[in-house]
Amino acid sequence: MYLCSGKLLEVNCLPKPLPKKYNFVMITPKHILLIGDNSQAGNWGCQSTTASLKFLIQQKYPNSEITSIYWHSYRSDTPPNGWPDPRASISHKSSLRSLLRKALIKSGTYSIARTVKRSISPPALRQEGQSKDSVPQKVGEFDGAAIRMLNKEILPHELDLLKQCDSVLINGEGSIYPGSNRFARYPLFLMYVIKQYLKKPCSMVNHTVEVEDKEVESMIRLVYPLLDYVAVREPCSKRELERIGIKREIAVVPDALFAYQSDEDWIPTSALKQEIDFGKPYICLGDSSGLQRVSWNIPRVYTELIQRLQEICGQVILIDGNSKYSKVLGDLVKQLGVGYITVKNCSYIDLYHVFAKSELYISGRWHPSILCAKAGTPFVLWGANSHKSEGLQELFNYPSAVFDLAIIPELMEDMILEAKKIFTLRKEYGELLYRKSSNYAKQAHHNIKFHQD
Repeated sequence: MYLCSGKLLEVNCLPKPLPKKYNFVMITPKHILLIGDNSQAGNWGCQSTTASLKFLIQQKYPNSEITSIYWHSYRSDTPPNGWPDPRASISHKSSLRSLLRKALIKSGTYSIARTVKRSISPPALRQEGQSKDSVPQKVGEFDGAAIRMLNKEILPHELDLLKQCDSVLINGEGSIYPGSNRFARYPLFLMYVIKQYLKKPCSMVNHTVEVEDKEVESMIRLVYPLLDYVAVREPCSKRELERIGIKREIAVVPDALFAYQSDEDWIPTSALKQEIDFGKPYICLGDSSGLQRVSWNIPRVYTELIQRLQEICGQVILIDGNSKYSKVLGDLVKQLGVGYITVKNCSYIDLYHVFAKSELYISGRWHPSILCAKAGTPFVLWGANSHKSEGLQELFNYPSAVFDLAIIPELMEDMILEAKKIFTLRKEYGELLYRKSSNYAKQAHHNIKFHQD
């Protein structure tokens, strides 16, 4: 079961096709492995895009079954039996741990209990699956590592899942960007094993590609020609793959999130009503996936931004996309007395409607900007941890600049002027985004393919 459009849907889906060079014959897949299932990540984009991909698979292959490799495996090696089930039993255990922790803190014995626990826990248990990295660092190590994997010396859980499936779909969002390291190496290595050794249909879809690492470039040059289908989600990435030297056909297909269908009977939760006065106009100010790279003073710049935006529209709501600076932003909104929206008090389904009622959204966030566009609300884009903001602007042919995240303080005046202009022309900008989003919703199903047309 998974959540889409505010409803629980049954997941009985999954495909299997082969490329033209093998005298392609359409075969309906029975068991798809989705690599890059981000439904468990604490991020609106991760959750919504995975739900949308599963929805699209279900539409195209209603009699197939999906299994997943989750985002945890991009960080470190999967335990042999997989990651713990995150559903009800785990939530119950988490609640019990939380209650116990509060009781220990109240009694003043929490630090002592934590020290005792660490002293009696075996190091192997404490570290299992948390930091091990068996994925090869260099392209020349791929074949040796593949043999070790086939012998179950490394990544045994992945091998078991690959053997059980008949087709593989890789959700490439957030994988290949400057500094991505294992997040890029992990799927690239698995793709190589799937195509070179296991000979199964495999597609890399729904992704942005921007590379600064020459070794990752070499991996891409080795792996991408082997794949049955490749789809990037914006045109900058197509040009990047051409720069790297990929000669094969690359499809530009809008993000799976464009297929999301909103629930029109939405009513704001009490938690949202505490943060937003829906009876008054408001502007949403967000963050960026590249925020951790900036050198400017985040609290000071955000304070100035909020105060300047309040001159345009009295109510400003801070939309926190969940980053290492969430605590900083949380403390800031308390000081300034503005509304604060996070993954803790707002689902991506709620976020769509928050944007629909907003006058404007300012951020460097890819997926929230798509939800905003689908809702017919204009945005002002900042840069991100890759060229995806520029790609989104080009995708919409959007008549506004992408503001360089590294120098936001220097661009403050220009950005405020841009916000004022778009605020005044909200209807025109919003209609442009809504219209193009509706077209992209019809194209998003092209992410679910296992062969070139």
